[in-house]
Amino acid sequence: MTERAGRDHYRAGPVEDDLPPPVGETLHDNIDRLVVDVKSVIAAEQAYWKARMRYSKSLAKQTAILFGAAIALGASAFTALILGLLLMLSARIGPMMATVSVVLVTLVISALLTFLALRRARKLTFSTPDPGSAKRAEQF
Repeated sequence: MTERAGRDHYRAGPVEDDLPPPVGETLHDNIDRLVVDVKSVIAAEQAYWKARMRYSKSLAKQTAILFGAAIALGASAFTALILGLLLMLSARIGPMMATVSVVLVTLVISALLTFLALRRARKLTFSTPDPGSAKRAEQF
């Protein structure tokens, strides 16, 4: 170290006198402790994410079971509604006409719902990024 670099500009003594004494641990000990700490942090993160995934899996399984039961009960209720309509109409217009009318009304409702679903599905587009937007973002 040159004399000018080794001296403080405001004092006459060298800069090395201002350094604190070593605390007893070497750099190797500090690095070993750091590696152990990093390993324990990684192990804790792994345990956290495993527990979170188990919880999410359990929650998704319960949700799927509930949705399945709701769909099955909804389909049963819809079937009961159609059968009830058939029984009511068969007493007034006969079994054949009741069946034809219930099937036609059900098909019309189904077609209407399909049309609405397709119209909404067409709105589901993923926009591609504008090439100019990336240049504008870089300016900021």
